[in-house]
Parts: sequence; C-alpha cells; structure tokens
Amino acid sequence: MDLSVQLSSPSVQFSTPLRVQEELRSRTEDAPVKKRRNNKGGWKIMPFIVGNESCANLATASLSANLVVFLIFQYKMDQIQAAKISTIWGGIKDISPIIGAIVADSYLGRFWTILVASFTYIMAMLLVTLISVDIEQLRGTQYGLALLYIFLILTVVGTSGVKSSSIAFGAEQFDSNDEEGRKNQQSFFNWYYCAATLSTMLGMTIVVYIQSNVSWKWGFALATLLMIISTVLFSLGTKYYVMVNPQGSAFSGYLQVIVASIRKRNLVLPSDPRELYDVPLNKETDDVKLFSTDFLKFFNKAAIISREDNKEHTSTPNPWKLCSVQKVEELKSLIRILPIWSAGIPVSIILLGSASTYMIYQARIMHRKLSVHFEMPIASMAVFALLTISIWLPIYDKVIIPLFRRLTKRSEGITLIERTGTGLVISVITMVVAALVEIKRRNSMEPISVFWLAPQYTLLGLAEAFYALGMIEFFYVQFPPSMRSTAVALYWCGMGIGLLFSSVIITVVHNATGGNRINAWLNENLNEGRLEYFYWFYAAFGLLNWFYFLLCAKLVRDPRQCNNGSDHQQQENTQVSSSF
Repeated sequence: MDLSVQLSSPSVQFSTPLRVQEELRSRTEDAPVKKRRNNKGGWKIMPFIVGNESCANLATASLSANLVVFLIFQYKMDQIQAAKISTIWGGIKDISPIIGAIVADSYLGRFWTILVASFTYIMAMLLVTLISVDIEQLRGTQYGLALLYIFLILTVVGTSGVKSSSIAFGAEQFDSNDEEGRKNQQSFFNWYYCAATLSTMLGMTIVVYIQSNVSWKWGFALATLLMIISTVLFSLGTKYYVMVNPQGSAFSGYLQVIVASIRKRNLVLPSDPRELYDVPLNKETDDVKLFSTDFLKFFNKAAIISREDNKEHTSTPNPWKLCSVQKVEELKSLIRILPIWSAGIPVSIILLGSASTYMIYQARIMHRKLSVHFEMPIASMAVFALLTISIWLPIYDKVIIPLFRRLTKRSEGITLIERTGTGLVISVITMVVAALVEIKRRNSMEPISVFWLAPQYTLLGLAEAFYALGMIEFFYVQFPPSMRSTAVALYWCGMGIGLLFSSVIITVVHNATGGNRINAWLNENLNEGRLEYFYWFYAAFGLLNWFYFLLCAKLVRDPRQCNNGSDHQQQENTQVSSSF
C-alpha cells in the first residue's frame, strides 16, 4: 500500500512507501527512560519524600502567611506597599513551577531539581534570619530593601524546583504499569496531600506564633532549621530512589508542532489520517496513545511526511519539521482546556490575592486576646481554611460522593465541572459574608472578636476544596499521562497570574476610590474606609466569572468527540467525557 502526501496543488503528489513510514518510526523509538528498579522505590522511600515535604511546608507556610505582617511591623511599610509586594511575590512564585518543570524535564531530572531548589531555600531562610537580626539598621535603607528582594527571589527559585517536581518524583517511585503500583500511587497522593495540609497548619500556628509573639529572628531561625532537616531527609533516601532520566520539556514539543505546521501550511492533509507520521509509544513509559482528531486540523499538517522529510536520512527526523500525531494531539489537549483554565485566574484574584490580604488587615485591628497571656497571631486565621479542607475532603469522599452516585446513577457522582463550578459559587458567597462582617466590625463601638472572620475563612477553605482540587483533577484527566506534570504547573501558573493581577487591581481601586481620604474603599485606616465595597465588587466580579466558566464548560469537548470516526482510531486514552 502506498501513502500519498499532496502538496499545495492537488495535482502534484508523490508516493511515500509504507516502509519509509516504518523506517521513520523505528528511528524515533526511544530507549527506556526508567532505570531498572532493582527493588528501589516503593513505600520504603516515603519517610524521605513525605518527611521532606512536611518539614519544607513547616518552614515556608509561615513565610507565605506572615510576609505582609513582617513587612508592616518590621520594615514599617504601609499597607498598600506591603500588599503589592506580597501579591507580586506570590504571583511570580506560583508561576515559577513552569520554569522548574522545564529544567527538570529537559536538563536536571526531578531529583537534582528538588535538591538544588532545597539548598536555594536554605540560603533564602538564612538570609531572612540575618535580616531580622539586624532589622533596626536595615529598615528604611536601600541596602535593606535590596536584601529583602534577594531573599524573595531566592524563595521563588526554591519554589520553582520543589513545587514542580516533588509530588511527581514521589509518584515515580511506584510502578504504574501494574494494578498494585497504581493503587499504591493513588494512596501516595492521599498521604502526600494529608502531610502537606497538616504541616502547613502547624507552620501557620507554631512558627507564626513564635515569629509574631516571641521573636522574628527565632521564628526564622526555626524555619531555617526545618528547611535544613527537610533537605537532609531527602538526601538520605538517594540510594533508594527510582531515578527517571530527563525526557525533554513538553513546552519545546508544543513549539515544534507550531513551527512545523506553519512550515507545512501549504500542504494538503491526506484523506486517511493513517498516512500522517506517528510512532509507537515506549512501553517503559506511562503514556497513553492519542489518535489524530479533526479539532484544530491545521496543526495536523505538522505530521505530514513531505518530500523534504523523505530525502533526509538522519537517525531521527527533525522535530522542527516533522512531528508525530502524539505530539500534535498533546498540543491540542493543552489548547482545549485553556478557556476553563482562564476562568481560574479571577478565582485566585479573589481568594488568594487582594481579598485574603485585606482579611489579614482586618484581623490586625480586631480583638485577638484568647487569654491574659495569649493573643491569636494575625496570620494564623488562615488555619480555619486549612481545617475546613482537612475535615471536608474525607466527608466528601466517604459520604457526599456515594450519596450522589446513588442519586445520579453516575460512577463519579459529581462531575469535575460541577465540582469546580460549586467552588466558584462558594467564592462569591465568601465575599458576601466578608462584606457583611466588615460592616459589623466598622459599626461596632469596640473591637469585635477576630473569630468573626472564621466564617469567611471557612468558606474560603470550602471554595478551595471544591474549586482548586476539582480543577487540578480536571486538568489531570484531560491531559495524557506524559503531560500531567505540565497540567499541575499550568494550574499554579493561573494562580500566579491571578495574584499579579490582584496587585494591579489594588492600585487601581485605591487610586480610583479616593486613596487615603475618608470613605475611600482601601483607606490605610480601615475604620475610615469602605472595605465592604471592595468585597461587594469582588462578589460581583466572581458572579460574572461563574457565568463565563459555564460558557467555557459548554465549549470544552472530549477529544474522542472530535475523532474523524474511523474505526481504527478508537481513542484509547483516559480522558473522560463524563468529567463534563
């Protein structure tokens, strides 16, 4: 059988023998990427990986929660400047795992990426400890600000490596090619998330309390010690780890498809998609085979075997000129979920950006005394959100899902789109409650208890439990296995972009509503401002975003629905249409 590839003129064509197709395929069959296990990996390495994550979270959770407080009380910054620095830093920090994923996949591998990032974190914590020791001399100086920015940059570098690679490295320790390995992998995710949540709560209580009520320098010194312990724990497991060699970044593959399809824009696609260039999957990998679809057909041209490709006799085809169907469909998987991904940006603006920052400002001027000798740390109010997540998830898994399975007769109970949309609705309710509590606080004759903020923090945690985990899982099932680290990085990137936008929104709203004049929305003195208007604005913004999300959900399609209908192209991937 001959395979024909037509050029720009339908009358001009040439034949590509099947043996050429097979030869091209054989050139690109990768060598195994996983080293032989030799009894490595498995549960015996969990103390090293989970212990590393727990100690790292204890060290860094206090930093994220208490940065605004540190800037206001130690650097003597005003609220607006502190909020800007905090949100910009948080945004860049959440975007940075994209860079870490590229470095890990293309150059260092996950093990070395985590190790280098951990040492970078130690340098950052040592620096901020030294800053807190000499803060009196550094405060208000350009040198002091420069040291602060260096510290923040180091934490971004550390985050980019750890957040992009830690959970994926742990999952690699189990063999997903057999049923038992897949079950153990799923259990690992549960234990990992549980450890991360509990250690974050401890960091936001114990370490934050020491920083705020005992001494900033001792609090940062403790965080530095925990980060050192985290790195040592991770290093001790080196000889037991299953190592996976760098396989190249998915992002470079996306760019190759775009370039190759533009180069071949004048070629005509063959009527039979089997004539497109494709290679068999490596049996050593966990990838699932993707088949050519009619969705964004232009990119299919990257897989056309042209006359130029036929003439080349290199060991492997030039990936910038000829891409496999697998690569093309992976790019389409990314494009397909971008509308849904974009709906997550306003959520991070609302829940993780400026709104949650001003909740800290509210807590600062409320009654926080629990006893004569104990005062609730300002940043520890976020524990209510974490507690909500920790309590709700087991109830959701063991009670809610089985109930909805019986009611809906669907195996998943609640679809991922329904789960994510519920989180968006709860985020709107969170802002409504926050506005009402602020009205109550400002109209009270005396400072009211800080625990009036507990309901909005609880709702914030519930919104995150529905939205964030639903969105991550949605990305996970929409992407093929080879791209799932990309999916997680993409989620964090959306969160980071939202945090950066929230800094812009703070500046615009502050200037547009009167600056620090009486009755301005974001007055430095909250008692003279109208913070509730800011929350009402976010509630309306969140409601509009919910409608946008519903529209995007209707546009999303399972790739199998875009299939050209050929029997031989029945999709074998695990992207689940019931997720919609």
